[in-house]
Amino acid sequence: MLAERGGVDRATAYEVFASGAGGAPFVQYKKEAYWQPESAAVAFTLRLVAKDLDLITGLAGRVGAPISQAEAGYEIVRRAIDAGLDEEALSAVAVYLRGLDR
Repeated sequence: MLAERGGVDRATAYEVFASGAGGAPFVQYKKEAYWQPESAAVAFTLRLVAKDLDLITGLAGRVGAPISQAEAGYEIVRRAIDAGLDEEALSAVAVYLRGLDR
C-alpha cells in the first residue's frame, strides 16, 4: 500500500520485495495474493490470525516480553475484522488499509 500511494505499481513493488532478503519461499507462494488481495484464495482466515496473535500477545504480557510490533499488527487485524473481513485471507488487511482515508 505504501509503495502504491508513492506511485510504484504493485507488480514492481512485489518484484523488489521478493528479490531481496524478505523474498522467502512464502513470499513467492503468495505472489497472487500480493498482486490481487481482493481475489486471494482463503487458506487461513483473519479470525485465525487474530486467535494466534491473541495467544502470542497474551503470553508476552504474562512473561513481560515487549512485542510492540505484534501488538500493532493485532490491532490492525482486529480493525479489519471489525470491518467484516474476518473470514477473508490475511491479504484482506491490504484491502482494509487501502480503504482508509479515502
